[in-house]
Amino acid sequence: MAEIKKVLKLNKCEYCDKNLPWGAKAISYLPELKTAIIKGCVPVLVELDTKKLPALILKKCIVIDHHNAYKNRKASILQVLHLLKLQPSREQLLIAANDSGYIPAMIKMGETMKEIEKIRRLDWLAQGITPQKTEQVLKEYAAREVRNNVIIVHQKEFCFAPATDKAFFEQNILFICEDGRTVWFNTPEKSLRCIRNLLLAVGADRPLLEMHALKYKKKWLNSSCT
Repeated sequence: MAEIKKVLKLNKCEYCDKNLPWGAKAISYLPELKTAIIKGCVPVLVELDTKKLPALILKKCIVIDHHNAYKNRKASILQVLHLLKLQPSREQLLIAANDSGYIPAMIKMGETMKEIEKIRRLDWLAQGITPQKTEQVLKEYAAREVRNNVIIVHQKEFCFAPATDKAFFEQNILFICEDGRTVWFNTPEKSLRCIRNLLLAVGADRPLLEMHALKYKKKWLNSSCT
């Protein structure tokens, strides 16, 4: 979103941003949408949940997104550039790859790890992760322990993006936060094979309060591990 706002400013495009958190709903902009439509403008909704938006309003809007129902579309930044009839720069292509396909997509583009780290750091900043916070998370990751083939990172505050990037080529990484949250990052395919090791690592007296890819949780717990 940071790059999209930058493009809009450079091209003097009028936009409204209420700085809502991830999962923001289009209906939060209903007054602005009605005003724009009355003026004869076509509102463009960028990565907003449109479920509760009145159908009559939605049909007059352009929806830009690449998540969930729109997962087969190009990254949102590329859709915005196409709408404005602009060609993406190399950096914007990287940002798009990161946004839609994370590190694997950038590797596929043939980028160096140095350039990939630069794009990821921009992503952290966009998430509100300051350089100071990044340094703290990386220190916590440096102090990690490994038990039962699981990397365990103890955190004071819940923030893991810099560490998961650092551990991208590792198989399992578990975050245990002082506020009680426990999050495990891994691909679903590997998760099924490693769940027993994970449960041993966190201990029977500490339940998993959160898990990455929650839809797989029931499958993990009801399947045998090989």
